[in-house]
Amino acid sequence: MFSAHEILRIAVDIEREGRDFYSSLADAAAKEEVSAVFRYLAGQEQDHAETFEDLLRRFREEEKDLINWDEASGYLKSFSRHKVFPNAESVLGTLSAAPVKEVIDFAVDIEKETVIFYYEILEILNDKDARDSIRKIIEEEKKHIVLLRKLLD
Repeated sequence: MFSAHEILRIAVDIEREGRDFYSSLADAAAKEEVSAVFRYLAGQEQDHAETFEDLLRRFREEEKDLINWDEASGYLKSFSRHKVFPNAESVLGTLSAAPVKEVIDFAVDIEKETVIFYYEILEILNDKDARDSIRKIIEEEKKHIVLLRKLLD
């Protein structure tokens, strides 16, 4: 069984992996416009990690009330076996030779997986402030998808 602390740690890790992933893509991007978007997304992912870290500090002593464990256990066990963001260095070789469209499509798919995960967390949170924070992050992740797709126009 995961503790609330562990769930929020998973979210922090996802966001840090996203930051590292987008930073690597920004460094490897040939076009400045694409690089700038990836740098922006890396900053957003860092902001999200900080939000989850704030929640971690806040709920350190309130763990039992944060999560509805009847709904959480099975989903989180299955999710914990997979990462949302791949190791950036492991895919850069493939993506660096890929057309920009393929790189962006890959990033969009990752953002979608992140949104799905956060919706699942939202469903099991009992605390209104925590739910509001997750909703805000979900909306920002959705904006990431829109921003990435605009690069294809």
